[in-house]
Amino acid sequence: MNRLKTAAYLVILLAFGCRPAEKTSEKPIRRDLAEVVYASGNVYTETEYRIFSNVQGYLTELMVEEGDSVSVGTQLAKLSGPNRESETIFSAEALSIAKRNAGVNSPALKQAEERAEAARLRKENDAATLERYRGLYKEGAVSKAELERIQLQAETSAREADAQQAQLEVLKNTTQLELNSAINRFTQNQNLLNDGIITAAIEGKVIELYKKIGDYIHQNEAIGFVGGGKIIARLNVDEADLNRIKNDQKVYIQLDALPGKTIEGKIRKIYPKLSKAEQSFRVDAEFTAPLETSVYGLNLEANIVIRESKNVLCIARKFVSNSDSVNVRREGEIQKVKISRGAEDLSWVEAVTGILETDELLMP
Repeated sequence: MNRLKTAAYLVILLAFGCRPAEKTSEKPIRRDLAEVVYASGNVYTETEYRIFSNVQGYLTELMVEEGDSVSVGTQLAKLSGPNRESETIFSAEALSIAKRNAGVNSPALKQAEERAEAARLRKENDAATLERYRGLYKEGAVSKAELERIQLQAETSAREADAQQAQLEVLKNTTQLELNSAINRFTQNQNLLNDGIITAAIEGKVIELYKKIGDYIHQNEAIGFVGGGKIIARLNVDEADLNRIKNDQKVYIQLDALPGKTIEGKIRKIYPKLSKAEQSFRVDAEFTAPLETSVYGLNLEANIVIRESKNVLCIARKFVSNSDSVNVRREGEIQKVKISRGAEDLSWVEAVTGILETDELLMP
């Protein structure tokens, strides 16, 4: 990857004519100079949401097309689920039965209530009879054996009344538990059935659909994806240049889809993870003005401005040796001088120290 490339805006500022024959000497000049880092990349959305299915089944309906705008909750696709639909129907029937069994008109509950009421009346009647026989026994009107028989009958009626009432409470609790269980099963099956209807989780645009109607979709298989938020430039920056990149640095971007047009942006986020495959870091830049096109994935090239210098003394890069030495003719004498570099691009180097404007630069 090229580490330095003339910023696109410099090309706009400078008018290039036919390239003259290479000079073997020339004077330093004053000019504006920008040092940049080159990066390639693509246009993406800042947020991406892949559309997954929580259930499996055949894709029976697509409610959107690629390019459609969606909001949270917009229905995107529907998957068939014969088993889910039959289970939902069965659980709905079971719920209906459980409601009848637990309701006020439940035949089983009515019978249990009638038995409990009859047992209660027998208990009260036998208790009253026992009190009357106790009085008769004191008066000598009945025998002790007759009193004991009536007392046993009253005790039996009381136990039977308590048992019938307990059975009624058990039946009420059982039918209520069965109702709650039926409600839970129906709700679960309804939710599973609703899982077959896939909705958007973010606001954005449908970028791509991977499947078509009739395809069988496995659980957790991607159907497509939605892009949301702003349009950004996702740049790949060489690992050697990462320490030179900072947030809010100016970026000049050229899209392959808009030849000859330069768009300005700024660095908004630097990611710390190195891509082993590309030996580069991801850096996101936002556009400072709306794009004429927002097609996802467009190729781009960018120049990140590291440093800008105004009206500085510059020399053509061809006159600078690898050791930062420059051959000059100064006051009629040829000398080799050491320079201190400032900003630089592919063609020019700022000479901070070591060069005079009156020097004549010579090829090394």
